[in-house]
Amino acid sequence: MAKILHANTRPPRRIGFAKIRVSERSGRGCVVKYKILVKHKDGFFDAEAENIKKDILDSGIRGIDSVEVAQLYEISGNVSDKEISRICDKLLADPITQSLYVNSNPEKNNSSRIEVNYKSGVTDAVADTVKIGIADIGMKNKLSVRTGKRFFLKGNLTEEELKMIAEKILSNTVVQEYSIER
Repeated sequence: MAKILHANTRPPRRIGFAKIRVSERSGRGCVVKYKILVKHKDGFFDAEAENIKKDILDSGIRGIDSVEVAQLYEISGNVSDKEISRICDKLLADPITQSLYVNSNPEKNNSSRIEVNYKSGVTDAVADTVKIGIADIGMKNKLSVRTGKRFFLKGNLTEEELKMIAEKILSNTVVQEYSIER
């Protein structure tokens, strides 16, 4: 089970459970939002990241050095740290090959970040599957789940190149939205 740690503590596998409290109150308690990031541990091959790097190079952008991909899960509702820990351990990450971060980010100095999510109203099949998995492990909570991906791009990339990568390689702008952070 995941330990609950302060956000500035750096254990080898997980980083803390700093809750984001939402002002709305449900009948049974406070609604809490968790943002969970799952990525491959250093030293484990990530085929998706390597294919994205190849696609960027094939598009004519030569300033890319490396790409890392992380799956994002936003889970909110009347849920405790212990329940989120159980969801993470049972459903979201392989503890051998993946690192898991809850409401914190892995340190990725000198990298740009592009986050891609489905637009509101678009079916999120991965989120639907997570909800089914939550029910399958015996949790009766009605939770909201949203998924996306965060891409860490290292290299000498201009704002224009990042926008082109986001729109042409990483997202389908008809059904997805993206944000860029340098």
